[in-house]
Amino acid sequence: MLPLPLTTVGASYGISERADLNAHLHGTTLAFGVAGLDAGGTYLAARQDGWVPALAVHGRLYGFTDLKAFRPYLELGGAASYLWRERFTSYLSANALGQAGAPPLLSFAAGEEVRLGRAALQLELRWFQPGIDTQRMAVDWLPLGRLGTWGVVLGTRVQLGSDGSAGGSP
Repeated sequence: MLPLPLTTVGASYGISERADLNAHLHGTTLAFGVAGLDAGGTYLAARQDGWVPALAVHGRLYGFTDLKAFRPYLELGGAASYLWRERFTSYLSANALGQAGAPPLLSFAAGEEVRLGRAALQLELRWFQPGIDTQRMAVDWLPLGRLGTWGVVLGTRVQLGSDGSAGGSP
């Protein structure tokens, strides 16, 4: 079994104090001859208030092509996050990825982001397809028990704009 990193490079732009737009180029797929791009946005539905976490929702449209076929996907999700000591953001999230002709792919995650000035580091553990028995899959999965598979997200973020107050989602 060979773990394969899925790389993206992207940008985000705050359009208001509570909303941002973003887009990413998918580097791993490009290395295999498939162009991948996504675009979406995040809305901060509720700000953190005392011990009550912030709530954000997001949507993203993906497109992949090898110039012979085109595959679109729609992702919808939400996250609850809690910023503490102005440096650490702990979060939980749930996502559904819609694909043509198949049921949505579900995932749940828990993660932490650490802010280091204008940069941040992220570590996330994600559980994909928690309701699917993975014992007889064509591709080896790393199951949690017999159900689903897990993935690790290692990320970095660099703030190029002003104060970074727009958006506010993990």
